Amino acid sequence: MPRFLSVILKVVFALLLVGVLAVVGALVALRIPSVQTNVAQRAARILTDKLGQKVLVNRVDIRPFSRVLLEGVRVLDRRGNELFNIGRADADIRLFTVFDPSHLHVGKLTLEEPRFTLLTYQDQPDSTTLDQFIRSVKRLLGPSDTTKVSKPFDFKIEALGLRNGRFVLERQNVPRIPEYGRTMDYAHMYLDSIYADADQLWFRGDTIHANITGLRTVDRPSGTRLRELTSNMTYAGKFWEFDKLMLRVQNSQLSNYVRFEYEHFLNFTDFNDSVKVIARLQPSRVYSDDIAKFAPQPFMRELKETVLISGEAKGYVRNFTTKNLDIRYGRNTRVKGSINVEGLPNLKESFVEMRLQPSVVDGRDIRRYIPAPGWPYVQRLGTVRLKGQFLGFYNDFVANGSFQTALGSVVSDVNLKFKNDPRYSSYEGTVRTTGFQLGKLLGDESMVRDVTMNGKVAGVGFDMRTARLTANATIPSIWLNGYRYRNITTNGRFSRESFTGKLAANDPNLQFDADGSVELNKARQAFDLRARVRKADLRALGLTRQSVVVATTADIKFKGLKLDDLLGYVRLRNSRLSYAGRTVPIDTLDMISQYGRGQRQLTVRSEVLNLALAGNFTPTTVIRDVTTLVGEYRLNFASNDAAIADYYRRKRQRPLPDYQVGLSMLLKRPNPLLHLFMPQLTVSDSTFIEGSFRNGQTSIFQLGGLVKDLRYDSLRLQGSEFDLTTSKLPYQPEVLAQASVTSERQRVPGLGATENFYVEGVWDQEKINFSTSLAQTGTTNKAQINGALAFLADAVKITFRQSGVNVLGKEWTIAPDNSLVISGGGREFDFQNVTLSNGGQSISAQGFLSENPNKPLALTVKDFELTTLSGLTGGQKFAGRVNALGTISGVYGPLVINSTLKVDSLQMDNVLIGDVQGRGDWDNALRRLAVNLDVAREQQRVVAVTGYYAPGEERQQLNLTGILDNAPIKLAQPFLNTLFRDLNGTAVGTLRLTGPLSAPVLTGNLDVSNGQLTFIYLGTTYTFSDRIRFLEDRIALQNITVRDPQGNTGVVNGNIYEQGFQNMRLDLNATYRKLQVLNTTRKDNELYFGQAYATGTAVVRGPSDNLFINVTARSEAGTRVSLPFDNAAKAEQAKYIKFVNRNLPDTARTAPVQVAGTSDLSGIRLNMNLDITPDAYVELLLDESTGDIIRGTATGQLRLNIDTRGDFNMYGQVEIVRGAYNFTLQGLVNKEFVVRPGGVISWNGDPLAGEMNVTATYTQRTSLAPIIYNTGSGPTNTAVVPVTAVMNLTGPLLQPIIKLNLEFNDIPSSLEGDLAPFLSAIRNDEQELNRQVFSLVVFRQLTPIGSLAVTRLQGENNAIGNSLGQIISTQLGLLTSQIDPNLEISFNLNGLTAEDIQALQLRLSYSFLNGRLRITREGSFGNNTVSGSTSGTQPIASAQTSVIGDLSMEYYLRPDGKFRAKLRYETTPRDLTSFTQGVNQARAGVSLLHTEQFDTFRELFSRKRLRRRDQNARKARELQIDDDPRTVM
Repeated sequence: MPRFLSVILKVVFALLLVGVLAVVGALVALRIPSVQTNVAQRAARILTDKLGQKVLVNRVDIRPFSRVLLEGVRVLDRRGNELFNIGRADADIRLFTVFDPSHLHVGKLTLEEPRFTLLTYQDQPDSTTLDQFIRSVKRLLGPSDTTKVSKPFDFKIEALGLRNGRFVLERQNVPRIPEYGRTMDYAHMYLDSIYADADQLWFRGDTIHANITGLRTVDRPSGTRLRELTSNMTYAGKFWEFDKLMLRVQNSQLSNYVRFEYEHFLNFTDFNDSVKVIARLQPSRVYSDDIAKFAPQPFMRELKETVLISGEAKGYVRNFTTKNLDIRYGRNTRVKGSINVEGLPNLKESFVEMRLQPSVVDGRDIRRYIPAPGWPYVQRLGTVRLKGQFLGFYNDFVANGSFQTALGSVVSDVNLKFKNDPRYSSYEGTVRTTGFQLGKLLGDESMVRDVTMNGKVAGVGFDMRTARLTANATIPSIWLNGYRYRNITTNGRFSRESFTGKLAANDPNLQFDADGSVELNKARQAFDLRARVRKADLRALGLTRQSVVVATTADIKFKGLKLDDLLGYVRLRNSRLSYAGRTVPIDTLDMISQYGRGQRQLTVRSEVLNLALAGNFTPTTVIRDVTTLVGEYRLNFASNDAAIADYYRRKRQRPLPDYQVGLSMLLKRPNPLLHLFMPQLTVSDSTFIEGSFRNGQTSIFQLGGLVKDLRYDSLRLQGSEFDLTTSKLPYQPEVLAQASVTSERQRVPGLGATENFYVEGVWDQEKINFSTSLAQTGTTNKAQINGALAFLADAVKITFRQSGVNVLGKEWTIAPDNSLVISGGGREFDFQNVTLSNGGQSISAQGFLSENPNKPLALTVKDFELTTLSGLTGGQKFAGRVNALGTISGVYGPLVINSTLKVDSLQMDNVLIGDVQGRGDWDNALRRLAVNLDVAREQQRVVAVTGYYAPGEERQQLNLTGILDNAPIKLAQPFLNTLFRDLNGTAVGTLRLTGPLSAPVLTGNLDVSNGQLTFIYLGTTYTFSDRIRFLEDRIALQNITVRDPQGNTGVVNGNIYEQGFQNMRLDLNATYRKLQVLNTTRKDNELYFGQAYATGTAVVRGPSDNLFINVTARSEAGTRVSLPFDNAAKAEQAKYIKFVNRNLPDTARTAPVQVAGTSDLSGIRLNMNLDITPDAYVELLLDESTGDIIRGTATGQLRLNIDTRGDFNMYGQVEIVRGAYNFTLQGLVNKEFVVRPGGVISWNGDPLAGEMNVTATYTQRTSLAPIIYNTGSGPTNTAVVPVTAVMNLTGPLLQPIIKLNLEFNDIPSSLEGDLAPFLSAIRNDEQELNRQVFSLVVFRQLTPIGSLAVTRLQGENNAIGNSLGQIISTQLGLLTSQIDPNLEISFNLNGLTAEDIQALQLRLSYSFLNGRLRITREGSFGNNTVSGSTSGTQPIASAQTSVIGDLSMEYYLRPDGKFRAKLRYETTPRDLTSFTQGVNQARAGVSLLHTEQFDTFRELFSRKRLRRRDQNARKARELQIDDDPRTVM
């Protein structure tokens, strides 16, 4: 048993040893590479049999648990083509054990020359060779046993390396793209030289993850090179993700995240529709050449661009979305925003939604994409900053965004729909611009610059012939043709070359609205417009250089756009045309163009003129032919025979159109319009001008007219006629022409009135014969000039013949052999014996004005008497004898001037200036004329002038110094004659004259002695002795004391500004006391005149043609001013005063008042604030010719205004203190009414529209017998008693309402009862009252009630005799009133009989103390016969001698006359006892009179408090004119 066990153990041990040795041997054998290779090859053959695809292994080297090395591992597809191949695979085993084979960890797997070929055979398009291999492996493994739970296999590869790999994708069922070899073909790829390193590899199901570093490869067919791919890559059956991506393809670089999602890998062959891309890109640079490797479109290869891009993207190529997209391109372009695109790569069917954040586009960066014609516009836009959104297709989209360009900003919201046919493309939306420089965009800023607008437009079509659109736009600002228009609106419709709509503007200088239609179609061109132009300032709009403002209402309708096709009319209504501040209304202006039956007629009609052109002509033909004729006439004037011959030789002969144009023009009222543009020109109304132009074989032009009155500035022609006729052949140079101008009377500046002027010229061939004549009216002065103008070769010769001038009875003749030849193109003048002489006096020119310095011109004046110029110098009278000699040469080169001047006993206005001697010599080196001039008087030099005149200098042309030693200041009058006259006195000082000749500068000081001047506008003469300072731009007056002729003084301060003695502008202020401030007559000023003395202040500012005078003054004693109002009333003469019934219509006020004439005070602004005191005597001349005057003293406040248009206004109120009113009947009867104190006259603007409330009385001594009823029981009372006619004038000053009354205040008390019936009658019967007043005033007696019995020629009631006597007494009174203004004399002559003359009534009144004290005598001279009767009816006669008459002395205790004291001594009978007894008892008395005005009794009794609040009460009763805006200057 033991032995058995021993044997058994030995056997078991041996077997174990054998087994161990066998295992060890096997393991040792498997460690040998050849054995491993053999085993692997056997396994490969088994797999080949099982898979049906050949598997090859070249070499295997496995080091257990540490390394596996494979070489030459290949797998072929079923058709024997290589599926994949690994040249060498080297795996570093980190974890593996036979005891737990479910774990295999590989440290690093390196694959050298791995090759993978993915084929899709043409006959198997639905699967690839890889799909077939995987299916074979699955069949070999069989179905998995789902009943067993297997432990998962743990396989890891820590790192992977690829060296020189290759990947081929070949889809044989897909043809190669045409661009194969230039771009990637995703169905035919050959990726070679693949190198990469990867770690963090893991496999989870079908998911592979790797951290790839430095993957690079190249596609051999296209040359596309992947330079680097570094990323955390995850690949699965449904997605392929690259995180932390760094991709460099060619030169492009992308980062940071890309993910591809798909159903299977082959979706990449249909990338646009089947692969979803999710990308997050950090700033990545992409080159267009690199993109061209993947995009086959041809234009991609031509871009040559670079883009820096960042942002997020998601979706398929056919439908992708981006956000936070940031694209930088070119130099400055940067686009930021979000983009959604659906439909790529077919751009035409792609819907794009793009929302842009603030982005920048530089036009230079996109120049290659802009068509050549459009590039200049894009270039001018410069760098564009934009923000907005784009929604739609490329041909149907909405663009809403803002664009800030180098030319301005644009905001748009536009929907554009483009069709294949542009006629059907449409557009709709709004566009808003701010300061957009449209002119720069268009490349021409001459017409338009910038525009700010907001508009809406909708339309169809881009072809003008078929387009239809509507536009509604507001243009707050647009610069057009030099002006910025504002507030323009338009609303219109354009359809098929026609426009209908509205256009309006509310610009400060252009305000209009217009509507109508414009037809632009060539077959039916027409305009139909209506416009209302409220204001158009043409100068502000840049259309004219002068200030022209137009306003009108226009109706325009015509056909045609070319001048020859225009037919229709333009009608302007209610137009206003303003120029330089002056305005003229033009009610109607019609322009009409008509054509019919071969005749054309152009007509202009207005109240200014009528113009008609008629004939068989076309406008363009007339313009062409007239232009040609003018050029040919100029050729004749040039007198260049060679040029004339050459012109007509080259002139192309053509058929000559035969037509005629007739011209007729009637200047109906042209002056309002003429004065706008030429104020100095005046043409008489109804001037007619007619003419014609005929063209054919001969061109004939005729023009003639008659002008009754023509004025130009100071030149005036009356009864003038002119006529011009000229004819010319078209192809010959000869001209025939005749022109003449005649005038009956003229007024020529410097000559005064002249007559019988004519000038006539006849152009025949190459000569023009002319003659002219002129005579000075009222003198023997006349001139007759005859001569000829001959056209020589390159010269014109003027010869005066049979000519003479008669001045002051002396004949001045022109030398017979004279001539003036003008040659050298007007650069040489040859004067030959051009001499005008009278006895020893002569003025001559001899020599040349030439480019040749050796040809001088001598000008000689010999013994010329300045008195000869008396008729030529206007108001200034000169005297003296002049001798002068001057030579001039080298006017076109080195100039030489030598001159001497001598004036013996020079006088100005009979003021001796002295003897004048001077010399002038030209200094060529310094190019100036040296001047040396002396004035001597009484053997003493009073003026010495030295210096020079340099005409070539730009600024310092004059440099003259004058030393004055008792020189007469009369020399300054020509410089100051616009402001002052009658200068006198002497001056001592030094003055310097510098600056340019056109605007010299005078500086220095003058001490004036016995100076005198007269202020032209005021007519006042002042004397002064003081210093006057001349500064560069002014004449300074400092505390200059002036005196009037009465010795009253004022002080003047300020400056008289000037610019070279031009544009004189005053800035003076004065204070004065009792100074004479006015001394004019009616011919000086029609508005007001007289003498005025005042205390106050005055300011005078402005130029002489626009003076502003502001005066605040209080009137002083000696003031006597007249205000004429009679010009306005002359048309009403006999109707001026009527006795009216207040209950009847006011017929006296129905006739309008017309102003016959006003003084021209335009250019003067006067503001006078006057405090009128009783010291001033004022006359209101209602009709000076008849003596209809209100005169007297008054108190109150007045403001007188004159504006720049010469309009005169008065404001304020005066209260009459003492006055009289002369009532006249056409000058035949003159009754002086005494104006009761307290009457007021007020003005509130127009002086002629003053309002008055004045009561005037007229007292007449007359018998009461005609109005007292005699019962027969007593004697008839024939006593003469005072009866007062009362006239109350209220309302308008020129047409007052007159209320009449009678007062019997001084009749005896015993007659009051007898007078009562008469008083009752006139109180109840206004017509009877008016009749009695009329009888008393006109016939100086009362009339029986109910009749106007004035027809008796005999007896004591001889009314006609009384009237004749009254006329004589009136004229005697007017004559004697001229003796002394303070003396009033009136005569009362009842008739012409001896008794009437014996009973002459005389009233004498004289005023003292400026009118406050008046002494009066009235009554008859001789016997006062008093007739009466006793109870027995026997007449009693009483003759009384009364030489003294009635005496009275009245004194105004207050200046306003409200308190008066009166002493009287009367000898005229006053009571019945005196009449009956024939006794005349003298009486004496004294009275005090107090006058007040009141509207209520309360006002009367509250007068005692007036003094305490005098200022407020006074203001309450006066007109508050200061608050009236019309009185503000």
